[in-house]
Amino acid sequence: MHLYYGGVIVISPFLIRNVLISGYLLYPYAGIDLFAVDWKMSAKEVTADAKEIIYWGRNMQGSGIANPTFIQWLPRWYEGLDLPYKIFFAINIIMIPGGIIWGIYEGLKYKNWRRMIIQVTHIVCLSGWFFSAPLVRYGKAWLFLGWGLPIAHIAQYIGERIQKWNSKCYIRMVYVGLLSVISISFMKDILFCTTIVKNTLKGDRFAYYIEQADYKELKNDAFSWNGMVFYDESTSGSTGYHDFPVSVPWILERVELRGGSIQDGFRLKNGKEN
Repeated sequence: MHLYYGGVIVISPFLIRNVLISGYLLYPYAGIDLFAVDWKMSAKEVTADAKEIIYWGRNMQGSGIANPTFIQWLPRWYEGLDLPYKIFFAINIIMIPGGIIWGIYEGLKYKNWRRMIIQVTHIVCLSGWFFSAPLVRYGKAWLFLGWGLPIAHIAQYIGERIQKWNSKCYIRMVYVGLLSVISISFMKDILFCTTIVKNTLKGDRFAYYIEQADYKELKNDAFSWNGMVFYDESTSGSTGYHDFPVSVPWILERVELRGGSIQDGFRLKNGKEN
């Protein structure tokens, strides 16, 4: 039961943040509308955000296809993956049937459904990521688990068999071998991080290990709104902390301050919900 309580503790800050930012418990999903707060985004805008995130996650930007089908976005998405992630994805597809069979076998023979529960949880999470916005950074955990779980199961199985031989030496050999396989899988990331550290130590960026690097100072045009100076993000297409507050004029035309200052936040003007 403590696992469920732990899950609630972990997810609660994200749910609270969703409500504070958008007025919805699960942003960007307007289907669960529980809070009558005045800063709530319009359902239309939330749905549009969700579609844009999905579109970007499927690597369809610049394709000219407004509503791509599964057959249209899958090849383009897969082609855009780096080679290690193509391999990870393929391993997931191969390992899932085996994991299900193994879980059913253990459940029926030993009345132990724990492995099956873990496998089903992984499948649900991987499917939720893949069929929504499968950007790699959104689903790395599920991609790694696709081969991490079988390795863990195999290690446990071999360890149990070897323990019957009462030989700790063999157990160490097996785990060293498995760790070697995992290290090789992460070799690209390890080399990448090593290169970054090496270049940083050689240059004048060593201080960034002590203090975070500042954001780039981009050129954004200033404009006035309600007696305050705002910066137009559309000028450079991005922003940092130097130009604040930042928005675009057409968005500010649809909102108003909730109180007397910007610290009170914004809400939609009446009649501007759509």
